[in-house]
Amino acid sequence: MGVSKGLETIEYYDRLSESYDELYGDEQEAKYSLILERIAPRGIVLDLGCGTGLLFRKLSQLPDVKRIVGVDFSLGMLSKAKQRKCLQADLIAADIRLLPLRENSVDEAFSITVIDSLEFLRKCLSEIRGVLRGSRFTFSVCKAVKLSGEKARQTLREKGFSNLRLASEEEIKDVVYFATRNDS
Repeated sequence: MGVSKGLETIEYYDRLSESYDELYGDEQEAKYSLILERIAPRGIVLDLGCGTGLLFRKLSQLPDVKRIVGVDFSLGMLSKAKQRKCLQADLIAADIRLLPLRENSVDEAFSITVIDSLEFLRKCLSEIRGVLRGSRFTFSVCKAVKLSGEKARQTLREKGFSNLRLASEEEIKDVVYFATRNDS
């Protein structure tokens, strides 16, 4: 993504932050429910592209989640996330393709409806693999984005992830990918 396109995207999400929960809250909640029915996050959990922090509420209710780190490039979105007053959440303004986190500093990572292309996935995976000390990376891709399961599997294998499972329910607009880092 070029600098101009990147700035346009940030500005778009800054404006959208005021109405994001109203427009997309129910849709996102359905994705989180689907995911959390299948896995039980624990430790330090990284929410990449955390937006307004909708996932924080659900994660903070789980007994084994010790801390949440939310990363987003939109200050407007992070401002809304900060208002959630989730005591165990730290917020970082950054691009998820260039994470300002120490290696092996998080136990699992989520990225819900952020990855929008195979190239974006490739760039993210190197960063995510570096910061994960745990093994699980769960992400979703909008069904309208033509990122096939096989291409995603191949990319995940190339970047050191395996055990890819997919979940796609009719009532949600995303395909959810559950991946495990190979060396864990």
